[in-house]
Amino acid sequence: MPSNSVTVIAIIGSSLIALLLTGSSRTAADSPIDFLRFEESEAKVLSSEAAQLYRNGHYAEARRAFRTIALRAQGQSIPRRAALDWNNAGVCSLVISQFRAAQDDFAKARKIAESAHETYSLSITLNNLASLYIHMGQPELAMRVANEALAGTANTANPATRATLLVQLGGALAELHRLPEAELVYRRAIAELMDQKIVDRKDLYTAAVTWSQFGYEYLKADRLSEAEWALSESLRLMRVHEFRVSAGLLSGLAQLKGRQGNRRAAESLFSAALLLPPNITPRHQTYLDRGQFRLKAGNLTGALADFRRARSLFAEMRADIVPADQDRVALESGLSDMYEGLVDAGNRLARQTGDRTTLQETFDAAEQDRLWSLRALVPSPNDWRTKLPEHYWDVLAKYQALGRAASGTPSEVEKKTDPLRLQLQQIE
Repeated sequence: MPSNSVTVIAIIGSSLIALLLTGSSRTAADSPIDFLRFEESEAKVLSSEAAQLYRNGHYAEARRAFRTIALRAQGQSIPRRAALDWNNAGVCSLVISQFRAAQDDFAKARKIAESAHETYSLSITLNNLASLYIHMGQPELAMRVANEALAGTANTANPATRATLLVQLGGALAELHRLPEAELVYRRAIAELMDQKIVDRKDLYTAAVTWSQFGYEYLKADRLSEAEWALSESLRLMRVHEFRVSAGLLSGLAQLKGRQGNRRAAESLFSAALLLPPNITPRHQTYLDRGQFRLKAGNLTGALADFRRARSLFAEMRADIVPADQDRVALESGLSDMYEGLVDAGNRLARQTGDRTTLQETFDAAEQDRLWSLRALVPSPNDWRTKLPEHYWDVLAKYQALGRAASGTPSEVEKKTDPLRLQLQQIE
């Protein structure tokens, strides 16, 4: 792996694929970075501190450190350094579900990379942006961004970067219930990683997590034999090469074992996943998955505790969601499983124990969620929608007119409207 005298973590983002990957062994840039206009000793300290904070799970502090480096590089006209560290700052925000901050950081990285014609850092930025859109429940936009990056970097991106972009594309296709297409993309990503003459550790790690994501999609489709095959291959690669197993892989294996009837193994795997520091697998999702497993297994007390914890984490995330209608609605729809589980577990437990307090809790939870959703739909006097720039309404009018007038297949219509839709979301 090419490196220089300064240890940096400038491409955390390029190892951020779909919903699972973080904690890559990668700790140096894929290509040399010009730090000559930085004091070398200062650059070493800043980069080392930021990298260590990230590896230790101190993501908010790591973001501040990466922002410091990015701002210094930006002020001294070192565009690649600035773009890569704005990316790193955004990844730190994404790991802790601060979507608004992540989108701001990635927007800065994209603007700098495009202005300086930095195709390498731009491909990293688009990869991270696609991951952000998947997390925000916008697979159509994720697919568009991933395809844009793959088309623009087809002859310049290294295999690891191309593979992460392919997995973003596969994840978006799977979210759109196009699993046969997603399968082909995942297999292509793994092949591009493993068919090289020399496969280094970062590529092996990316391949391992790609298998994990592949298995997760099979799991969602209830294809358990294929899920076991893919998840087992991921675990094998991680153990053979001594990588830290991700929370996403452990949670996937836990769900698999639960569906196969091995409850003891499932509980153990879920517990192991929750003991890991926060990573790109949302912690609320792990609690939700365990809550659903426990509910099916009849462990109502444990299930209720998990749904309560998931609800608390969801509430923290909802406060930070990017203030765009489509993102808020996507988040609200994602809450339905959690609230359904909480109400079901609470009501069944209340019937067993006669505990009216628990019954009141489930009723209040449902009503509070409806109230929050209503407030999100009805603007307050100082709502974000009152601060939109004038040109937003022109773009919205064009989008609506094009949508009404567009003809052809759904994919053809989307091709015409997606650029305006993406522009609307960025303004919002």
